[in-house]
Amino acid sequence: MRDLLASVLMEEHLSLGTRYEFIHDRLQAVRQDCVVQQLATDPRSAWLYEQIGRFYILVLFLLGRPRPSGQSGQRATRGRTNGGGGGGGGEDGNFSTHLATQALESCLNGLMEIYERSNEEGYAQPREVEY
Repeated sequence: MRDLLASVLMEEHLSLGTRYEFIHDRLQAVRQDCVVQQLATDPRSAWLYEQIGRFYILVLFLLGRPRPSGQSGQRATRGRTNGGGGGGGGEDGNFSTHLATQALESCLNGLMEIYERSNEEGYAQPREVEY
């Protein structure tokens, strides 16, 4: 997980939107695997969900806000108005603020379930206060 996030995010020859799409697809598959393998509420999955949540928070910060006028004529928030992917190409690729926010919300909901189960089992999650 760390390698995926670190190596792909650092690929500066790719647009941030392209990097987002690649990582988003992989993270969706990881989360789906957690559900299939019944790890979605396992306290040991907390770290994984925390990393996924951090990724979406970072992406929403970088791509989900207007750019200063000196940079690219496009706005990164185009997904806010249509809820869709917004068109391809450019720095943003097919980034959608709405879809990224939904993914973050789903991740945080899963993380809250993990924290609740951890508390029931008497296991303290060290980063719970951050979320």
